[in-house]
Amino acid sequence: MNRSLFRSILLLITYAVVLIMVIFRFDVIWSGVGKVISALSPLWIGFAIAFVLNRPTLFLRRKLENHLPDKVKRWARPLSVLSVYLLVILFIVTLVAVVVPELIKSVELFTSNLGTYALNLQELYERLENRFNLSFLGDIDFAQLNVGLGDILNRALRTISDTIPHLFAITKNVLSGALTLLLALIFSIYMLADSDKLKAQTRRMATSYLPEKISAPMLRIVRRSSETFGNFVRGQTVEAIILGVLCFIGMSIFRFEYAPLISTLVGVSALIPIAGAYIGGAAAFLLLVMINPIRALWFLLFLVVLQQLENTLIYPRVVGDSVGLPGLWVMAAVTVGGGLFGFVGMLIGVPVSAILYSFLQEDLREKHLEDHAD
Repeated sequence: MNRSLFRSILLLITYAVVLIMVIFRFDVIWSGVGKVISALSPLWIGFAIAFVLNRPTLFLRRKLENHLPDKVKRWARPLSVLSVYLLVILFIVTLVAVVVPELIKSVELFTSNLGTYALNLQELYERLENRFNLSFLGDIDFAQLNVGLGDILNRALRTISDTIPHLFAITKNVLSGALTLLLALIFSIYMLADSDKLKAQTRRMATSYLPEKISAPMLRIVRRSSETFGNFVRGQTVEAIILGVLCFIGMSIFRFEYAPLISTLVGVSALIPIAGAYIGGAAAFLLLVMINPIRALWFLLFLVVLQQLENTLIYPRVVGDSVGLPGLWVMAAVTVGGGLFGFVGMLIGVPVSAILYSFLQEDLREKHLEDHAD
């Protein structure tokens, strides 16, 4: 029998056997894949950390290489990695030292005044009920909100007491999470320190084991994806920080209550493209409406104006230009991504759409040039 024909038949039989195993033992295979992915979670987390910190590391590395003497330029790479991690630690410590106490103070103040806020909300509801004839809704006693919160806190305390016997299992999970994070940080340090070598090895493996018609497009897609995701993460983070700071400054000027808490909420929620700030603003409005409904409306107006300025001036320059995606497609990517994959889809919808959009534009340009050449 011809060797080539025998190899093709053997390959076909192997493919059929694997396909049958996948179909009839899919649950077992999927469980095994899940265990492998879970076991490699420190590697994935480390890769994500290294991916986020890669741009700052390269920036510091170039600066050090330009200013260090030739004899010590080889130390530019480890010094840049060390500097980036020290800056991250400094940022986290500053955040904990400055922001967290203010957040705790705001939460404690809100909790202590919850009874007064419930009475204000009750008064507002009764006023609206009388004005708009909402008697069909029935009597709602918002004053019970304080009692309800007390019940929730008591239940939480009882739950904590009940979980004390399971302290060993909880400690085990905490230690496991801490170990995973430690291993992820170690992996990320190695990845950042040897990023050039890892890129070269990956490129060599792709070109050595895959045909050129597969390896060349694959490397181009990986390169484009890396650039787009990097630009998006950088731009979205900067945009969220700017929006949070502007919200805090504006709330401090207009003397809105709970400025640190609400500004942090708006800034964190702004990590979700386009819709995030509105989600945080809605939660903040519900918080302020219990204190003073009129001031809550003024805050809502302030946030809408701020969001419009952000969408018009900040977002297109910081995020939109960095990923090269028009505003309409950004909104569509957030909507479709959120509808299909929830919160994760809202986060990754924009960069994924930007990658597809860039390749579509490139393909259209090539076809346009071919049509003109003909």
